[in-house]
Amino acid sequence: TLAFAVITLTACAQSTPRALREKVITLIKDKELFKQPNLKLNDLAAEVGSNCTYLYKAFSQDKQQGTFYHIVNAMRVQRCKELLLKNPAIDQYDLMAGSGFNSISTFYRVFKTFTGHTPKMWVKRECSK
Repeated sequence: TLAFAVITLTACAQSTPRALREKVITLIKDKELFKQPNLKLNDLAAEVGSNCTYLYKAFSQDKQQGTFYHIVNAMRVQRCKELLLKNPAIDQYDLMAGSGFNSISTFYRVFKTFTGHTPKMWVKRECSK
């Protein structure tokens, strides 16, 4: 375990915070991990060859791109939009579950924060363009 810790610290020392962020973001997108309702940054640490402390620092240093949860929620809202465009009559619970939200109230709040509309109003507006 000591050798693993040394390897991990060495790998982290060679990665810039921006590189770690991008690695995590790519992993989340490629594997569609945003669909996991309880996704946490520490769940991804081992997969990107880092530890929680380095990842938290990497995400907290870049205020422009937002926090880890902001980025994950943006991906979830994007998935919602895709699902809505494919099927405007999709059940709201299926939409919520298919995009990684585990609470209907959080789903509505986050969707409205990112789009300015409820899902129903957003799809109505998009379909009328």
